[in-house]
Amino acid sequence: MKKKSLVIFLINIIFILILIFFNTFITKVSSLLSISNLIIFCIGVILSFIVSKIIGYVKTPHPMKEKDTSQTLREKLLSFIDEIEQMSIDTNTLQSAYINSIKLFQSIITDKDTNTIIERHFRSIVDSEIRRASRYGLKFGILILKIHKPEKYIDIKNIVKNITTISRKILRIVDIIGRYQDGLIYLLPQTDLNGTIRAGERILEEIKKLNLKEFGKLKVSIGVSAFPYHGKNYEILIKTAEKNIRQAELLGGDQVIFSPG
Repeated sequence: MKKKSLVIFLINIIFILILIFFNTFITKVSSLLSISNLIIFCIGVILSFIVSKIIGYVKTPHPMKEKDTSQTLREKLLSFIDEIEQMSIDTNTLQSAYINSIKLFQSIITDKDTNTIIERHFRSIVDSEIRRASRYGLKFGILILKIHKPEKYIDIKNIVKNITTISRKILRIVDIIGRYQDGLIYLLPQTDLNGTIRAGERILEEIKKLNLKEFGKLKVSIGVSAFPYHGKNYEILIKTAEKNIRQAELLGGDQVIFSPG
């Protein structure tokens, strides 16, 4: 930049000196030329045009330099890509970080006493599954399990924890268990109505085998609802399952009840 400024300055000095020279020359021969001012003006215009062309040439980047700059940037980019490709990725570290992040998320939304999803967070999970199922044309099932409180018991949370443990042995890893009032709620992704009913019956069979010393035999009622068979939003699915629970209670409990859509 400094070199360009110096060149322009020198060109302007030369231009001024040329004008002075011609002015002196023309003044001496003014007796022969009566239009000296017109000549000076014409000469000035011509020289100004020449100077402007020179300045334009100086300011315009040289094609070779531009090509060299582009070549340098391309070489740097290729070198950077080579470095990335040569980097070794520790998959074990990435997998460990992923697992830890999942555990951290689960610890935030999990009821530590029963190892189940907190009810208010379970609702958001179901809403997310509704959006996914609607988009891809999938089905899923919901089970609500109500515990009939025994005459003698120490802690309902302990009962819920035991049922949760049993349920996890029966259900798939993708199935989700949450707290619902004094019982449990289950989300069974990509499961139709019949599959949801069978899952409820298997859970009930295992609970019947459970005999905790502090309160004796357990009795539960399980209500079933299925998306989109019974409805396409959280409220309708829950109301359907609760209605079926009340029907199971009327039949004496230890029932898995579903209703036609």
